[in-house]
Amino acid sequence: MTGYKLPHCLIKVTDQKIFSDALVEKGDLFISALEKFSKYDDDGKTRNDILEGASHLLQVEKLKEDKIPVLAKGIDGHYFDISEHMVGNFIRRDIDNKEYKIYSTYAFNPSEPEIDDRMFEFGEYLTIIFDVPKFLKKIDERVSELNKDRNDWEKVKFYFRESVYVDPNEYHGTWSNFLKPADYKYQNEFRIIFHDPLLEIKSNFLVGDISDLSASYYYKDIIE
Repeated sequence: MTGYKLPHCLIKVTDQKIFSDALVEKGDLFISALEKFSKYDDDGKTRNDILEGASHLLQVEKLKEDKIPVLAKGIDGHYFDISEHMVGNFIRRDIDNKEYKIYSTYAFNPSEPEIDDRMFEFGEYLTIIFDVPKFLKKIDERVSELNKDRNDWEKVKFYFRESVYVDPNEYHGTWSNFLKPADYKYQNEFRIIFHDPLLEIKSNFLVGDISDLSASYYYKDIIE
């Protein structure tokens, strides 16, 4: 991404030491299907962003102003405008997201050194990745290996940047996998999104030993 300034370092928060150690020793990223991020965890509070995987977030009042109908199909097979009976906003999902997986980390920059306590709802073990360019290069090399025997349309692609946080009651337009509601701003997320048309990437995506550019900690050892 030309002109994009990478975070000073990345922090991965996990709930088990074995995951933190696996990241350092094997480069095991434990990536997740995009759809998982739109569902509640058992505790109902750590992953519940219903906008994950959306294609559009549309404000009803804006549609009315622009005289754009919201069509619904009636039982007689005909379509009719239901916008007059709607308020607030609504989500469109025009994209099949099963080909996408996400690796989520915390983007740490010295200009904003405080980490919100809510981050530790995800776990108490931290892996700090000190050399972000080298880490991304490791991912790029692994993706290149996967693509050796693939046709162009089959090739894995990956994208990365910090998430952008917006007010879902104000935002109107095309949604992106790098957009998130402002309620999640405390996560200060740096996302890596993988697009795999063949659906062959597994959750434990191995990029190799990264012990030369990362270290794992118990959070109280470095926070307090």
